[in-house]
Amino acid sequence: MIPNNILKLVAVAFLSSVLFSVETTSDFKGKVTDNVGNALSDAEITITNTSTNRSSSTSANESGNFVLSNLPVGGPYTVLVRSSAGSQRYTDVYLNLGQTLSLNVVLTDFEQLVVTGDQILGSQVDLGPSKFFDTADLDAA
Repeated sequence: MIPNNILKLVAVAFLSSVLFSVETTSDFKGKVTDNVGNALSDAEITITNTSTNRSSSTSANESGNFVLSNLPVGGPYTVLVRSSAGSQRYTDVYLNLGQTLSLNVVLTDFEQLVVTGDQILGSQVDLGPSKFFDTADLDAA
C-alpha cells in the first residue's frame, strides 16, 4: 500500500503543472478558393519561421479550409499556398500569443499573358507603339 503522503505529493505535483501551464503558441487557419469562389481541396499550405527555418505544412480539406496549430509565436513567417490553380506567397507574417491568424487565399493560374500570332502574308503591317505587360502591370490594372 502507498502511504497517503506520497499520494498527496504526486497529486500536488500533477495539479501544479496543470494550473501553472502557460500557453506559448498560436494557430493559423484559413480557406483557399479560386477566383470564382470554388474551394481548392488540393491546396498545400506551408508556414516557415524565417528566423529558425522551421516549417509546418498541411492540406486544405474538401471545403478549402485548413488549420495549423501549436505554432511558436513571433516570426517573421513566410506562408506559401500552392494548388493546381496557382500559388501565392506571403512574407513578414507574425503570430501573436494565444491568437488565431486567419488568412483567406484566392488563387488564380493567371500569372502571365502571352500573345502569339502569325505573319500576315501579302499585306504591309504598320508597326506602332508596343508594350510588354508583366504581372505587376496586370495587378495594377
